[in-house]
Amino acid sequence: MSNTSYKLPSIEELLSIEKKSNKNPQTLAVHNLNNNWTLHSVLRSQTQFNNSIISFLLRALNAKLDLHTIKKEIGSQDEYFYIGSSVEFLKLQIRFEGKGSLNLKNSLLTFNYEKLKILILGNSIIKISLKIPEGKNSPFFKIIGIAENHEWFSAKGRGGGLALWTKSK
Repeated sequence: MSNTSYKLPSIEELLSIEKKSNKNPQTLAVHNLNNNWTLHSVLRSQTQFNNSIISFLLRALNAKLDLHTIKKEIGSQDEYFYIGSSVEFLKLQIRFEGKGSLNLKNSLLTFNYEKLKILILGNSIIKISLKIPEGKNSPFFKIIGIAENHEWFSAKGRGGGLALWTKSK
């Protein structure tokens, strides 16, 4: 499904936003990220051709990211993020699920995937518990920018790729 109705930043604008965010991390409200997101593009290298192929393949696989805050306890102000990421091919979905937390001071969303699920036609056929990395080996997203209307956000992962996510329709 295309998200072409959103006004998205160009590659140059994204790189400029990233440069600014390294100097002054954007103050985020946690609820701004609460949503189901669809990958629009990823920048992994300076080669536009490679970026286009990677982005095309991930869009073709319907790469998704689900972020939702959950209270740790009833009545508690403490929250964590449910995080789910998935890709699909035909009626087969591969989905990772886990928990994360957002450090508002430096816009860093750290998380760990706890489960891997393989689904066919929405029915789980395989569930695997995953080993959680210790210490500073957890995956993360450094939130680079978020649109004022919350229709898109960009983040850089541990692997160095800069991703642009749009709100799923």
